[in-house]
Amino acid sequence: MVEAALSAAPVALTIILLFTRLPAWAPPVAGIAAASVVSLVVLDGSVGDLAGAAGGSWETLLKVAAIIGAGALLARVMHHTGAQDNIATWLSSGGTSVAAALLMTHGVVPFIESVTGFGVTILIGLPLMLACGFTPMPAATMVLLGLTVSPWGSMAPGTLLASDIAGSSLRDMGLASALLSLPVFVVSGIFIAVIAGRDSSTHTHTGDLRMTHHLRWVAAGTGSALLLWASISAANWVLGTPVAGAAGAAVVAVFWLLVVRRGRLLPAPGASLLPYAVLVLGTVTGQWTASHIDLSPVAAVLESPALWALAGAATGVLLFTPDRGTRVTLSTEAGSMLLQVGIPTTLYVVFGTVMGAGGLADALAGALTSLGMGYLAVSPLLAALSGYITASGTGANAMFGTTQIAAAHALDVSPFWMMAAQNVAAGWAVAASPARIELAYRMIAGRDRRTDGDGRADVAWPVPTRSGLLKVMVPAVLSATVLCGALSLVFLV
Repeated sequence: MVEAALSAAPVALTIILLFTRLPAWAPPVAGIAAASVVSLVVLDGSVGDLAGAAGGSWETLLKVAAIIGAGALLARVMHHTGAQDNIATWLSSGGTSVAAALLMTHGVVPFIESVTGFGVTILIGLPLMLACGFTPMPAATMVLLGLTVSPWGSMAPGTLLASDIAGSSLRDMGLASALLSLPVFVVSGIFIAVIAGRDSSTHTHTGDLRMTHHLRWVAAGTGSALLLWASISAANWVLGTPVAGAAGAAVVAVFWLLVVRRGRLLPAPGASLLPYAVLVLGTVTGQWTASHIDLSPVAAVLESPALWALAGAATGVLLFTPDRGTRVTLSTEAGSMLLQVGIPTTLYVVFGTVMGAGGLADALAGALTSLGMGYLAVSPLLAALSGYITASGTGANAMFGTTQIAAAHALDVSPFWMMAAQNVAAGWAVAASPARIELAYRMIAGRDRRTDGDGRADVAWPVPTRSGLLKVMVPAVLSATVLCGALSLVFLV
């Protein structure tokens, strides 16, 4: 138990430091240092193993940094050219509402997450939410809550790894993950609808927040969640797991767009959509092409959203021809975002690698499996912890997947359903990970003031903080994780 407690200490230290005013890189650096000390002093790890594991992740680090930099550049191009506002006006039909929020967070956000992942969703979805008229903190929180489709993110590599570990087919693991994701979708939908309803009421100065309003918001969020769940489940069955997230989210997006625009999809913003279309279609085509060629260096470039985000940014520049001063500004802002977010994000990847290679993850899991059947109650929380640490469903499954399978065999329960629960809980916890919180925080840090609805004066909104985002995300993640674990017990035993 001492080893397990010490192995958990680096995670606890990182979480505590998130609530301080230290630079964004400080918490993961402290976590890496603490994890290294525990590994070397307590768990008999070696410097060579830790250095080799950290060095072996350089390709992932480069990929993540490139995606964040390219995504930030595309976001700034869309902002400075006005294309982003055009799209937001089309999506929101000129105002904030619960329907507009659900369109974004159960339609647009999961669609982008399914195609790209790695934080690009926040870089694109959050500016659109702000342009729709939502205030900064609610907008950032709702986008994070919209990251529900991690099992299908980036065309489902995490679920593919989960199926390999469990020895099942990808389609079966996708269907099981969809089934267990029901609590995640519902909790997300309820939180989003209530936050959007309250923010819309504040924006319109109604101040009328009677219980009937809250009940309508909860009903709308639950209904949207059920539609997303049914659409992804059906797409997983008919079209296959890699495209299920994108296809299911597209169905929900069209539904809410028809609601918001009262049955009319046209006129559409036309050219303003092209840069995003280049990103989405390019990524899908690139990943399909990469899966059918053997040249790994070329395939890695073609399948990366970074390439297509850069292509989308170039398309925006060519279409809207910003002046030289604007081009310099957007490049500077994108570079600043890369430094402020890319470095902390890559450090969290290293932290997760050190936790796994240093033996800390195994020590934690080993102590918990000694609980016997009681392990089934904490298994989803362990899965969520792995997603929180790594900020990646794939990384989380690589860290704890084999441990979960071994525990299932030891407890004589279904390894397949244990792995499905790991896949869902870990993926959902990514939404509250320090890397995603930092990215969302940086996107809104300078947007704590805005004009009122008539454009007459500045209105002060709550100053955005990382702790403010965590205060919403942690309860949402924990409640859905517990419900997911309870649902998985039906199939485990």
